[in-house]
Amino acid sequence: MTIPIHSPGRSTSNLRRVPRCPLSVPVRITMRGTTGLQAIPGRSLDLGENGIAAILAGNVNPGDAVAVEFLLPEMGLGLQAKAVVRHHADLRCGLEFFGLSLEQQSMIRRWTRRMLEKPVSSTSIVPAVVVPPAVEIDPATSTHLQLPIPQPETPPAPRHRSKLWGRLVAGFALVTVAGALVAWRYWHMEWVELQQQAEAVAATSAQRVKLPPGAIDPLMVHKVDAVLPAGETNKDGVALVHIVVAPDGTVVDARPENGTEVLSRAAMDAVKDWRFQPYRVDGTAVEIETTVAVEFH
Repeated sequence: MTIPIHSPGRSTSNLRRVPRCPLSVPVRITMRGTTGLQAIPGRSLDLGENGIAAILAGNVNPGDAVAVEFLLPEMGLGLQAKAVVRHHADLRCGLEFFGLSLEQQSMIRRWTRRMLEKPVSSTSIVPAVVVPPAVEIDPATSTHLQLPIPQPETPPAPRHRSKLWGRLVAGFALVTVAGALVAWRYWHMEWVELQQQAEAVAATSAQRVKLPPGAIDPLMVHKVDAVLPAGETNKDGVALVHIVVAPDGTVVDARPENGTEVLSRAAMDAVKDWRFQPYRVDGTAVEIETTVAVEFH
């Protein structure tokens, strides 16, 4: 069966009939809401090369951009694609794919062709055929003698063991597909989280400015002298500390670069209480990192 697929804004003269096949598998829709990413579960109705129809346990609006995930049965392959909501009514919605790779398009095309070529599973009913009685001519009387007609044997009833085995195979296949879908879903969620963390780190790194040692000294507004611990004999010395200063001028990170362990610990304790004026780039306060010298007297 084929139905015309078109999108708002497209000319009706360019309608293309594409095959769509019934498909009933779990579907997960991910969209960005006011509170962040929102996942909506559902179940598919049919699938074609241009899109998918589904019933969702949530509200979407025509024109929303979403990510759709589902598993193609009998191929053991998961599909993740971008789509646009074209219509939505009574929890039923139609999604149009966009940005599909050639591999994804080929995957959907092969699955659709396989489903269309697959014979319909049904119980075959053979109609009764009326066979005329066989006759034989008696040469003595020239009369017709009717011969008995052999009756077809009743086929044996299917064995209970065969039915049980079929149910076990079907149950195992269903559990396997469900397990693969759940594993794929959790993998995707972890991948999205890692991608968001990477973007956050990249954004922070892009706003951080590295300054040479001593360049931040004129911005200092509050300084705490380093205090040597009791029993330390080396009262004169310098410890270098690598610091990261937030846009508000507070020290948010400190790492020693030289000196003994005792001097380095005392230097970091003092540096964490230092305060600086915000360092601005094009009028915007940014994060900076540099190296400062802590002197002991």
